[in-house]
Parts: sequence; structure tokens; C-alpha cells
Amino acid sequence: MEQSYLTKWLEILSVEENGSDSYFMNVEFVYGERVALKWKVDSFTADNIRHVIAEVESMDTKYRLTFQSERNVIDQQCYGQITQYNRNASRRMKFACSEQFAEQLAALKKINHISGIKGLTFFLNETYDGENDGELKKQVITETRAKIGNKLFINLVASFLIITLLAYLSFTGFSLIINGKVLANKDTVSAAPNESKEAQVVVTEKLAAGKRVQPAAKALSVTPPSAPPQEIPLPVAVSLDHLVNYNIPKDFVAITFDDGPSKYTKDIVDILTDYHVGGTFFFVGTQVKKFPEFVTYVDEHGFAIGNHSVSHANLQKLSVEKQRAEILGNKRLLENITSKPVLLFRPPYGSMNAQTKKYAEGANMKIVMWDCDPKDWKYKGNPQKVLNYIKNFKTRGSVILLHESKQTVEMLPDIIEFLQQQNVQIINLK
Repeated sequence: MEQSYLTKWLEILSVEENGSDSYFMNVEFVYGERVALKWKVDSFTADNIRHVIAEVESMDTKYRLTFQSERNVIDQQCYGQITQYNRNASRRMKFACSEQFAEQLAALKKINHISGIKGLTFFLNETYDGENDGELKKQVITETRAKIGNKLFINLVASFLIITLLAYLSFTGFSLIINGKVLANKDTVSAAPNESKEAQVVVTEKLAAGKRVQPAAKALSVTPPSAPPQEIPLPVAVSLDHLVNYNIPKDFVAITFDDGPSKYTKDIVDILTDYHVGGTFFFVGTQVKKFPEFVTYVDEHGFAIGNHSVSHANLQKLSVEKQRAEILGNKRLLENITSKPVLLFRPPYGSMNAQTKKYAEGANMKIVMWDCDPKDWKYKGNPQKVLNYIKNFKTRGSVILLHESKQTVEMLPDIIEFLQQQNVQIINLK
């Protein structure tokens, strides 16, 4: 009997200090069931995560932690990623983390049942038995919301006091030096040259601190200042106007990838991210069950995900009920993983009939066809033939059809660079 896929994700509720140089995160771990946990985290990682989640003090904002980490080949630093999202938008933020934390993420990724958390020693509430998670979650969320409310109140009071102080200083003619800048009314005398120079040195030293990396050894007790988290811009997205779409406006081009997710999905995503361009992935349900983590990886990197049926069947040859199951079944599967509506559908082989269109439209999905098919599936081992087809095609406004493969990974940079030379923007579809 086939086992149904269970979505797995982890939400950060708060980061707390737990004594001298010791921290823990309150997290909600979801894998079929929901459980609230306290995660012991090293101070270096905790400090960088706090920089990310401290940016927005809002009850509506949530932070989902990616199970994947990466090591930068230049600075040899490990990086994790958090997706900050609310009802209106989302953005992805990278943060530097320790090797130990990267290993903990990998351990979480490997567990195949909620009970697997019992064997993970970095959780402080190790006695989890699956019975008290509701109460623990309620307690953690209540405490976290209370702290956020307190911080908001303190920030409001502090802002009011600063405004009042500045108004008073302006009225009395006094000046105030903050970070080397003189705040005063127009009658105030400038700061002395020595004071300005000293303040400038302090500011320059702060700016020169640059990106924070993990120290090799703790030689000093002073913690170096952390740089702001790196925000990764989301690709531009173009909305489709028709139920069935073969192309898009002339200033844009869409690269689409069929038949994933696969072992090549991550490489494709990383290339698109490096070039700061968009991409749209049409996933097959049978592959989604094999590689659910790559669906999450695509989503968290801001690329579009579309439905390519459950089993890549020729829909025109199926009964009405089987068509419905193929289309709606995979839509539900993808939405359970991403927690987002799937709005795009591509029929396998481009084969469809009136019933296909009816089910797609009823599920609020636009059908995405293509007008540029280099037949990369046919010319495996001959990437130059695929490249030449694209280069000789009028690609402005085109939807390019590719498939996930090693060859696609190898030639994708050349395709992107060619399209950029045509002064067209490579976008997501939506």
C-alpha cells in the first residue's frame, strides 16, 4: 500500500537567552502532527537568527526555517535560510550559522516520522511523547506573543521620548550628536573638528565590520557586531490573462522546467538564483512524493510551481473521473507542501480536451502551454542543437519548454546569458 506524503516544516516562534552565552529557540515542528519544541542553539547562530526575526515585530509575520543549509566556497561559512511571510507577501533571508547548526538541520531533514525527534539531543524537551504538544504549543505561542506585544509597547514609548527630546533641543538651541551626526536647529554651532573626526572614526569602524563570519576560536569575550541579514530579491512575476496561454508580453520570456522534482532541481534553482532571474517548475505527483524537499526548496527560493498531473498521463485518453483525479490530486499534494494555492497547470504532452479545461478553470488554474520547444528530451547528448534552436527562435514573449536533466543544468547558464543579451526579462509565471 502506498504511503501518503506528509508535509514537513519548521516555524520559529522566538529566540531566547538561557543563561550565560546559552540560547534556545521556541519552534513549531510539523510532520503530520504539530509539536512545539525548545531547540538549544549556539550563540553565534542564535544572534544571526535574532537579526532576521527582529526586523518586523508583527503578530501576522511568521518565520519558516529551511531544512537545507549551504557552505560558501569563498569564506567557508555555513548559511541557513528563513522565509519571512504574512498574508500579503514573503521574502527569503540568509543568515550565517555554525557547522553544528547545519548538521542539526540535516538531522531534522532525515527523520521520517514525528517520533524521530526523540533521538535529537539538541531539543531541550526531550521527553516528548506526542501527548502534550498542544499545551506546550499554546504556552509557547502565548509567551511569544506577550513578548512581541511588550517590545512593541517599549518601541512606541521610546519613539515618543526621542521625538519629545529632539523637539525640546530644537526649541532651546542645544545640539545632540548621534553616530557622528549633529541634530540641531539652524542657529546651533557645529561640533568641534576633533569631535567630528572622532565620531567619524567610530562610524567608519562600524561600517568596516562587514559581513559577520563565525570566529575560529573564542579569543575575546567581546562579540563582534553582526551585519544585517542578506535579503534575496524575489524574481519578477507576470500574470497570465487567458485560460490557455502559449506566450507572454514581448518584454519578457519564461523558462519552464517539466517533469520534476528530481535530483537536478536544486542545481537549476541555484543557477536561476545566481543569475537573479525567474523560472517556473511543473511538477509531477509521483516525483513530488519522491522529492518533497525540492518542492519546498523551489518555493522558498521564490520560483513558481505548477501542476503537471499526478502520473504524467495523456489526459485526453482518460475518463472524466480519472482526469479529475490526475489534475486535482496533484494540486492538493503541492498545496499541502507549500501552503500556497497552485494556480498554474500544464497538461502532459500538451494533450487536453474540453474536460481538461473545465477542471483547470474550476480549480482556478491557468493552463500554460509553450511556443518554444527545443526538444531537449529528444536531443540528449547534443546540447548545442538545443542551444541553437533557442538562439534561432524569436524568444521575445516566449514560453520556453525544458525538462529537468543533467544536460539542462549544464546548458542553462548559456541559455540565460543569451536571453539577457536580447534585453528581455526572464520571469516567473503566475
